Amino acid sequence: MSPLLLSLILIATTLATAFISGLIGMAGGIILMGVLLLVLPVGPAMVLHGFVQLVSNAWRAWLWRSYIKWRIVGQSFLGALGALGLFIILNFVPGKMLVYLVLGLLPFVQYALPPKLKLDITKPGQGLICGLLVTLAQLLAGVSGAMLDQFYAYSPLDRREQVATKAACQSIGHITKLIYFGGIVSSVQQLQVLPLWLFPALIVAAMAGNSLAAKPLEKLSNTQFRTISQRILLVLGVYYLIMAALLM
Repeated sequence: MSPLLLSLILIATTLATAFISGLIGMAGGIILMGVLLLVLPVGPAMVLHGFVQLVSNAWRAWLWRSYIKWRIVGQSFLGALGALGLFIILNFVPGKMLVYLVLGLLPFVQYALPPKLKLDITKPGQGLICGLLVTLAQLLAGVSGAMLDQFYAYSPLDRREQVATKAACQSIGHITKLIYFGGIVSSVQQLQVLPLWLFPALIVAAMAGNSLAAKPLEKLSNTQFRTISQRILLVLGVYYLIMAALLM
């Protein structure tokens, strides 16, 4: 595939997935990761995904900044530091099969939890646990929206507070991913085939996608918001489990 065609595909995918994430607070990143894994090795895919998703989440957090719950973000930051430290010690880079497997399993985490266990990100200490587990998932699979959602599904936060706070916390996770995989020289070198103009184009596409989703999000009810997001994630989970099985 030529660098130009690859660049155009990445721009279109970034715009579409940013819109999806802006609308339901997740799923865009997991779709983008799947596309990147089709055309790039794991390391470069993680770096490029981290760059795009950092822009997308940071812009979404800015758009809804008045709804961010900063106590939760602070706890998530501390948990992310712990996950980053663990990966630096292990010096581990997952293969594509493992990435697909984790991507496929994440949407089904909710069904593996005991029925009486109701995670709630607003409860003391759960933000820290969430930051640790979610960042570990990001370093393993590039994304963690499905796991992140388990901490918000039963919280009293409305859809705007969820989208805003998730975006801020996800931004932290993508920064840790960039720090870790960006430190692997080969990951960065393999991205040098892409034209430099692609990166500002991806920033514009990520910002545009989130901005376009703002009005549709306001029209969704909290029930519609939760139902749509869960159904999309389950479909994606099945797809990635099939991809993992094909690589085994």
